[in-house]
Amino acid sequence: MYFLFLLPVLALAGIGILVRRRAELWGNILIGVACAGCVGLIVWQARETVFAGDNRIPPQDAIALNSVLTGVVQQELRGRGGAVLLVFPDEKVLKEEALENYRNSFRGIFLRGHPELSVETARLKPAAKGASPTAAELKTLISQTPKVIAVVSYAGVASDIDQAFAVGAAGDPLFFVFDPQGTTSWLGALKRGVVRCVIVPRPDVDPAAQAGMAGMPAENFGKLYMMATPGNADQIAARLGGK
Repeated sequence: MYFLFLLPVLALAGIGILVRRRAELWGNILIGVACAGCVGLIVWQARETVFAGDNRIPPQDAIALNSVLTGVVQQELRGRGGAVLLVFPDEKVLKEEALENYRNSFRGIFLRGHPELSVETARLKPAAKGASPTAAELKTLISQTPKVIAVVSYAGVASDIDQAFAVGAAGDPLFFVFDPQGTTSWLGALKRGVVRCVIVPRPDVDPAAQAGMAGMPAENFGKLYMMATPGNADQIAARLGGK
């Protein structure tokens, strides 16, 4: 996105230099506008870097998460064909760069050797920070994407999901969840099997201190995250403190 604005600014400066040979005043005006644009872009880039917070997810962390998540999804979907819908929060919560890191690492691992599967992407509408997608929101996104057999939410999931979807019901996809807020709103749906697995950050790890760590993806996963399944749902929820 940054370069989409940088190129026109540089082009404007070049035009100003050419125009100044015949009309010095107008040339100087164009060059001045271009310089102001460059300053604005520098300020914008600095602000994104300093204040991005959790929005800038290092590629290594996304790979660590998806190295395990994709394996679980593939196992559950064995022998089936169709689309896997990746659901992300709105851009105020998760910037485009972070979304691309998650999406690209998931696609790169998941689709290898599986031509019968496809990966689609959807964003949620803006909501309160930390708000989980409701069953109604997920139903809307699923209806807009053909042949969805699984949904992977990177925004957690609301507790009403098992009221709208049933285990093994015809046409209902399987759900897999990454809950970056570390809540337990998914607990009932996971124990009933509507949600097949939930990944949460380890409560004893500071993500900022571990960001961009070196090492194998599976090893990094164990340092950063925990995975809840129907078999250990209560134990993971207890470690999270019932948030």
